[in-house]
Amino acid sequence: MNSIKTGQLIGQCRREKGLTQRELAERLHVTVQAVSKWERGLNFPDIALLEPLASALDLSVSQLLSGSREEEPKEELVRESLRTFSGQWRRSLRRWRWLFALTAAMLLALLLTVGQWWVRERTDWLPQTRTVVQPLVVEGLEQLVADTGGRSVLMYDVTLADTTKKCSFQMELWTHEGLTRSYVCSGLEWPQDGPPPPRQAPLVFSYKLGLEEDPTVLEFGMSFCGAAWENGAIPNIPNAGGGVAVTSLSERTVVPDEGDGVVLASFSLDNGAGYVRPGWTGMDREPWPEQGQVCVLLRMVCQY
Repeated sequence: MNSIKTGQLIGQCRREKGLTQRELAERLHVTVQAVSKWERGLNFPDIALLEPLASALDLSVSQLLSGSREEEPKEELVRESLRTFSGQWRRSLRRWRWLFALTAAMLLALLLTVGQWWVRERTDWLPQTRTVVQPLVVEGLEQLVADTGGRSVLMYDVTLADTTKKCSFQMELWTHEGLTRSYVCSGLEWPQDGPPPPRQAPLVFSYKLGLEEDPTVLEFGMSFCGAAWENGAIPNIPNAGGGVAVTSLSERTVVPDEGDGVVLASFSLDNGAGYVRPGWTGMDREPWPEQGQVCVLLRMVCQY
């Protein structure tokens, strides 16, 4: 079986029928490049295409295989055809085998990555090299609000690095002039010769703006690593009488080894023109309030 003779016959019959290579390709649902390669003898039609190709050109399959309208099928032609198509199937099989191996390798790499993440985040089998904080949604939030004296509650899930020496939390009052005041809320230390910090540590922060006797006070409380509630208050907050809009950390964030830690929440006070809900949460964030704007940040800083 001669691919050049077959290709010449395909091209001749196609032209006789007034078909372009594109039109023939569309009838057979193949590419124009495939038809071009057939006619140049660079490739042979796939076995599944022989019958529709022969029908489109008003040829028999035998004529197509022989590359001649005159020649009748011969035993040697049949053997040659089987050898040709066997070679095509082997090439296709090698190509698909390679694709299968590549896909299997990618799936294995994905499974290993996911498995390593699951083991690191959900077990104590691997060292925890980073401190990670993410928002936490739990059931029974109404009861928790009641337990904190009717304050609003923000909750976070903290995964502590094994090398953590200290975690501290502070509230910061910012105006258009920059950082005005800073208040230490809570802090925990783990001595080097003592037990390591817990792997998972829930953080609960409650807040309430304004007291009956003083509406300019931001009252807050905190519980971390099972410690008791620690209460505090920031007095004399400008614009506090109008209310507050809160932006809380919304995605999983790594607490950096250096810098200003992570801003867990931003409390924006009404400036008389309506609430502003800035996105000042995340790593190393420093707000830039405009003239008349006031905000309070809750920041977490770790030392390793």
